[in-house]
Amino acid sequence: MVGRFLLIAITITSTLFAAAVHDTVARESWAGSISGSPDPPLPFKLTRVYPELTFEQPVLITRGPQDKRLYVLERTGKLYSFPENIDKDTTADLAIDLGKTRDAKATYAFTFDPNFADNHHVYMMIIDTNNDPTGSVISRFTMTDQDPPTVDPTSERELFRWKSGGHNGCCLKFGPDGYLYISTGDGAPPSPPDGNNTGQGVDDLLSCILRLDISHDSKTTSGEALPYTIPPDNPFVNMDGARGEIFAFGFRNPWRMSFDQDTGELWVGDVGWELWEMVFRVVKGGNYGWSVTEGPQAVRSDIETGPGPVIAPVAFHHHSEARSITGGMVYRGRHQQLLGKYLYGDYVTGIFWALTNKDNELTSLEKIAQSPLKIIGFGETSANELLVLDYDGGLYRLDENTVKTQTDDFPRLISETGLFTENSTPAVGVVAYKIAMQQYADGAWSEHVIALPEDEVVMLLKDGSMQYPAATVLAKTIFINEWRTRQRRPVETQVMFMQDGQWQFYTYAWRADQSDADLVPAKGDFLKIDTSDKYVPGGKRTLNWRLHSRTECVTCHNGRSPVLAFRSDQLHANLTGNDSIRPTQLQALVVAGFVRNAKPIGGAENANKTEGISDQVKPMVDWGNPDREALARSYLHVNCAHCHQPSGGGNATVDYRFSSSGEERKLVNHRPTRGSFGIPDARLISAGDAAGSVILYRLSVMGLGHMPHLGSRIPDHRGIRLIQEWIKTLPVPEETELTVTVDAKSQANRSEQDIAVAIDRVLDLLATENHNDSLKRLRLAATKTAEISPFEFNLYERFLAPNQIPKRLGDLVVPAAILALDGDASRGSKLFLSTDGIQCKNCHKIDAVDRIGKAVGPSFEDIRKRLNREEILTSILDPSKQIDAKYAHYVIETVDGRVLGGVLKEKTAQRLVLVNAQGEELIIPAQDVDFFERQDKSMMPDLQVRDMTAQQVADLLAFIRGNSR
Repeated sequence: MVGRFLLIAITITSTLFAAAVHDTVARESWAGSISGSPDPPLPFKLTRVYPELTFEQPVLITRGPQDKRLYVLERTGKLYSFPENIDKDTTADLAIDLGKTRDAKATYAFTFDPNFADNHHVYMMIIDTNNDPTGSVISRFTMTDQDPPTVDPTSERELFRWKSGGHNGCCLKFGPDGYLYISTGDGAPPSPPDGNNTGQGVDDLLSCILRLDISHDSKTTSGEALPYTIPPDNPFVNMDGARGEIFAFGFRNPWRMSFDQDTGELWVGDVGWELWEMVFRVVKGGNYGWSVTEGPQAVRSDIETGPGPVIAPVAFHHHSEARSITGGMVYRGRHQQLLGKYLYGDYVTGIFWALTNKDNELTSLEKIAQSPLKIIGFGETSANELLVLDYDGGLYRLDENTVKTQTDDFPRLISETGLFTENSTPAVGVVAYKIAMQQYADGAWSEHVIALPEDEVVMLLKDGSMQYPAATVLAKTIFINEWRTRQRRPVETQVMFMQDGQWQFYTYAWRADQSDADLVPAKGDFLKIDTSDKYVPGGKRTLNWRLHSRTECVTCHNGRSPVLAFRSDQLHANLTGNDSIRPTQLQALVVAGFVRNAKPIGGAENANKTEGISDQVKPMVDWGNPDREALARSYLHVNCAHCHQPSGGGNATVDYRFSSSGEERKLVNHRPTRGSFGIPDARLISAGDAAGSVILYRLSVMGLGHMPHLGSRIPDHRGIRLIQEWIKTLPVPEETELTVTVDAKSQANRSEQDIAVAIDRVLDLLATENHNDSLKRLRLAATKTAEISPFEFNLYERFLAPNQIPKRLGDLVVPAAILALDGDASRGSKLFLSTDGIQCKNCHKIDAVDRIGKAVGPSFEDIRKRLNREEILTSILDPSKQIDAKYAHYVIETVDGRVLGGVLKEKTAQRLVLVNAQGEELIIPAQDVDFFERQDKSMMPDLQVRDMTAQQVADLLAFIRGNSR
């Protein structure tokens, strides 16, 4: 369809610069537009209340206990109050300014004493000094009874202090028991995760919910006076070395908590790290996982789990839909359909949800509203009506959404978008552009267009970033060569447009006859595409092409970098090949009036001049550039940096942005945090050591270990060779705290390591022009033994015929179909005992005293007590989804190069004891341990039931549940 895109892009550049680089060219207007949504409206909307009041960086809203006044706390330390029923001329009354009275750096929490009517006590959390061991303080004040009320700064009495810095996460709430509950964060910056190593400890006050009786003073065992008493039933009062104030622990940055006034349940919203946002129902003594886990995802493998099992969140949201969760309240207001539901929202995306639960089990979850608000807090009126606080200063309420969106008007066909004419070329005013480096997508390539409303422009800011006007439309059409005919086929067109300050994402799938493209459903879809691949027997590969869901789009187009192609660093590369003129598309677009320089040399009258742009923008490079390092960094940026950058969503501390450099990338000679894939002493990039580099492994495999997770399934041989060549040229960096030289013995023995040998075998094949003999040897290696490591097999898979590849569970198993079958426990018993079936008995006993099986994992008796039938099936199909800390898999690398794995049975200062998959105890002296890492993969194989029928799995379930032989 878009056959002339590239020609138009080149024509724009060459024509403009051939005429006069500095002369503005008249821009044609686009007559089209895209707006609205194909989806029905959400049930609620946000309505501004108290529009006459605006606050500066507010962080909390709460109501007074007696006077029907509302109180708003600003981050800088100002506390305001105002009557619930105010007229439009009313202003908020200042109760105290802690910035003036005590030079507070920040304030985050405020609450009233339950006996306020008698004592007039209020409590505030204050940051006295940033990044200080005692910089966070909880203080009690006395509030006057005058109208309007004020807080007496001379009445302050400190309760206690703890570390400030990074995540303070503080909220103050009195529980139904009359005790004061205090939330604390991990006191660390975003990266590395839990930098203070405090999340799983109960020996300090970080990452916790604390519980204090502030009605009585007390003394410590050493006689030191305390302005509070530790409740005797706090869970860790009698634990040696633990802080008795702790009620629960394992939180990262708990931002807002509340008690359900009817049930007394304590709810907490916990801001996640790189992948998940969590909502917890908190119980006494609970361990909520940070930083061993972040919701359902394993994070830190190098720290021990604290007391008690990790309790899962009631709800968790991927960073494709939430970025910074704000805990809410159980609703008790006027909307009947929300009664009894816990409402909460997200600071970044502005989405609101409502959930119901039964204890810690989620029973319903619905998205109820979408807004442009920065949701920073929730409160209630005296009538229990919910109030929403926006960090930009406004107050809002939830109202039923009576507006009926005309969903039928949204374009269901690409031809209806107005982007293209009937003869498959961009419409008038729609401009094609080319980028320096395209994201790899299984051999496909992309062509891009931009459309702007009349007289609107994209602003190029001083730092090189870009600001896009409302109704901007960006579209990318992806093409692939068809099998046999080798004709290019449009597969999909991805469209994004700016609406109400947010990017909206939709995909159109091209019909087989290429006559038009249809809107893809919100959940996404799949296409079967046959394409050429010289590395596959027969030369044909069938792609199960993913048409991404709308939430998957946001996974890459996230809050940190929503626009990935129409960016200054992609557009400012020299793509014409004419070094004598050196024009760039960015300069051409400025001259053409599509982009305006916000800070031009010489003033605003030169906004369409190109001087100074090269000083603002550091461009990526294209494949024709001879600088291999710049090319490798461009490649990693385009394929990886949308997730792997600060707050980008990738669950690792690396920074792949082209603009990052040196140690801030945390890349060269840094240990991987997400597993070593069987490579001894592996590094993300092991300088000069391709076979020891996890990134190269991840680029080369198929399956779950492949990177990137979205956008491609087949390894990119050109990109792999590029990264290999770059690694070979890297000098070994100086040894520092975070970057250490690879063990010389491990590196010297790569030729004896299975995975390293397999990586080299694949790299050699990709570098060989006459690859037939190499392919034969590789396929023989892949099929010669049934004992081949999954890590090794994944490297070979792309080169094998379909009948040589075991079917993946995801292609075969429908859990609901298995659960619908009646299982036979006697047949299941035979499967358990049979070596021709699955290998359950290698790790599990039927019960604690059974002589059959091994006690590596939990016994069936234990499993039966904890899990229902559906949960057992999930643990079989996806054993790594949730791993009990007692049965987590650890890997130890010894100083002499051995790699050992198993369940951790004992860890002392003298030794570590593992139980391996064969049930054998491995005792390793502590001085022999070079590296110790918890894995996020279960010892139980993912593909363990791949050769079983649905009925056989149902029979096995019956046996596990029924204990019948």
